[in-house]
Amino acid sequence: MPRAPNDIADEILIGTEAGDSRVAALAGGRLIDLIVEPRDRPSRVGDIHLGRVLRLVPGLRAAFVDIGLPRNAFLPFAGAKTLREGESTIAQISEDEAGEKGARLNLEVSLRGRFAVLLPGGEDRAVSRRIADPARRALLAKIAAAAAPPGHGLILRTEAMGAAREDIVSDIGLLAALWAEIEASARDSGVPRRLHGDGDGIARGLRQLATPGLRVLWVEDETSLAAARRFADRYMPELRPKIAIHASRGRLFDLHDAAGQIEATRDRQVKLAGGGAIVIDRLEALTAIDVDSGSDIGGSGADIALRTDLDAAAEIPRHLRLRDVVGLVVIDFLRLRRQDQRERVLAALKRAVSTDRRPVAVLGWTAAGLVELTRGRVNPEDRR
Repeated sequence: MPRAPNDIADEILIGTEAGDSRVAALAGGRLIDLIVEPRDRPSRVGDIHLGRVLRLVPGLRAAFVDIGLPRNAFLPFAGAKTLREGESTIAQISEDEAGEKGARLNLEVSLRGRFAVLLPGGEDRAVSRRIADPARRALLAKIAAAAAPPGHGLILRTEAMGAAREDIVSDIGLLAALWAEIEASARDSGVPRRLHGDGDGIARGLRQLATPGLRVLWVEDETSLAAARRFADRYMPELRPKIAIHASRGRLFDLHDAAGQIEATRDRQVKLAGGGAIVIDRLEALTAIDVDSGSDIGGSGADIALRTDLDAAAEIPRHLRLRDVVGLVVIDFLRLRRQDQRERVLAALKRAVSTDRRPVAVLGWTAAGLVELTRGRVNPEDRR
């Protein structure tokens, strides 16, 4: 199957399955990322609420806050030290409810725009770490310093790298106006109450997966079309002419056999291009991945091991994204005797995880000859 350069998405498919919203990114017809939001469990991460502190629990180093959801939300003491029981506070959801646990809150609110992230009450003036060019970083740092609203922090996202100064400044102005509206709403409304929603599942998916290099954005129904256009009008105007409704016979996700590729992410074993395979086992405490040379018989044993490990290092991050694996991941690569070969495999793995929408830390080789990495539970894309 053809692959786009560097696996950068050139198509996005948006549709529903059993009521769940699905946003899939493809590069040359190959599925490279997928975001699914269940209909009965929509994500509230990024929503801003006016809540009331119910009780402080020193033993848990946390506070419980009523934000109007069925379960009281959890606020760690790192953000609750100055609060008192009974008072109201503005807070943002950083993690959704899970099981019997309520949503997790953060008092350090952030508002995401197309090019910038506004940090109300903050002091930082920063540029995305993913912008590596020193000259561009220096220019953006000057823009951030000059355009940041007084009393607020500001982070310029990766998308600001190729943007015009006036577009960046305009985006910052929109975020400042939005925060003023949220503050006004907090003064006028009752407690508890949601003050700002971070968008629907389609908006959240597009914010994470849409890129300037996108060729086409396919939707399968009028509801998805309207949601995609709302996103484009607010965040990516250049995306609007690329939005197209799938009018051909058959389901949208049959395009490039996207449905089949999604189904394959449920398989325990994944074949590699060179004939090897990886075996993925999701356990309670970690995800274990075993690399197998399989039917690859071309070359010497050492050559096979290195080639298979490099194939696996490129493919494993894709499946971490597609399966949305979080937490600790332990990889058992084929044994390599030479240190330079082990370094090549580790470097390939680091390159492949560098574009992940979640924070990934490759911890390196253990004494037992395994590779450990962690994939963050909280999506930091509001700070990129």
